[in-house]
Amino acid sequence: MQKPMPQLVEKSGRIPSDMPSRFLPLIDGRAFQDGTNPHSQHATLYQPDANLRPEEFFLHHLLDTRQCSKGAIRRFNPVGVRRYLEEKFIEDRWVSEGNNKLSQMLEGYIGTNLERFKSLPEIRLLDFGPSGGAITTLFAIRALERFGLLDRARIHLLDVVPDVVNMTISGDFEFPGEMVREYGLDFAAADGSLYKQIISQAVPIISDFHDFDPQDKFHIILNAYTIHHLNIFDKADCAAFMEGIVEPGGAIAIVDFFVKSFAEYRRWLLAHLESNPESPAPVESPYFSREQMMSLSGASVRLISSDDTLEKSWAMLMEKS
Repeated sequence: MQKPMPQLVEKSGRIPSDMPSRFLPLIDGRAFQDGTNPHSQHATLYQPDANLRPEEFFLHHLLDTRQCSKGAIRRFNPVGVRRYLEEKFIEDRWVSEGNNKLSQMLEGYIGTNLERFKSLPEIRLLDFGPSGGAITTLFAIRALERFGLLDRARIHLLDVVPDVVNMTISGDFEFPGEMVREYGLDFAAADGSLYKQIISQAVPIISDFHDFDPQDKFHIILNAYTIHHLNIFDKADCAAFMEGIVEPGGAIAIVDFFVKSFAEYRRWLLAHLESNPESPAPVESPYFSREQMMSLSGASVRLISSDDTLEKSWAMLMEKS
């Protein structure tokens, strides 16, 4: 008797009932009832474009981790990485605004715990998914600098894409001087030279986060606009991972891209690809809210600050007990 074909398990509430069978090889095995994907041997490299359809958009929440990683490596190529800061200041300003809000939250947290931070010989900071120029680290440094703690910061950059880490540490990226004036990033210098000097001392970690097991835990973990690149399973793994590697009393600072519908995402996608013609279409699942992210957190972390009024984003800061 032939064994029945495994069925998809509803994970997101957004899986179309008419999911075309041609997509099944691309789906993470954990989305099937028995945890395996019987179609995986037929998988091909998935490359969406501007003609993304609703079923493809909702598929991204379940897309195989390998497909997500390959999509990120294609998209964050040297050309895209080099001008990332400029792109997020000029074309996608809401990313700079989200990082600015995260920095403000971090500043409040550091101020509340200033004596403890001053007692630390070093402040270990991890930027999870930094992209070119490590924009989140750039803004986080502002919070440290305002309390005279910058010289104690030990920055680590974790990313699965080699170009992101290597080009950032080597300073091979464009730096918009207008960003310094707009957001009070004076420590960086108008041409970014002082920031590039700081970031050149960062510890590079080119790895999937599943494979990263640090010897020392971190006092601050930054995760900006990275969650939406993960499928539903890896989102949960990511929450547990961050909770497991942050020091007691430490902070997990997250800001991420969020849309409420496929129509909203498609409007953004078309404008994004028009302004970035050399960049491949992203493989991502940005219909994941702050409340959903909070639901993945364990009992040892508590929400201390949040904002869901940002354009295309939500932000939150959690503390480890």
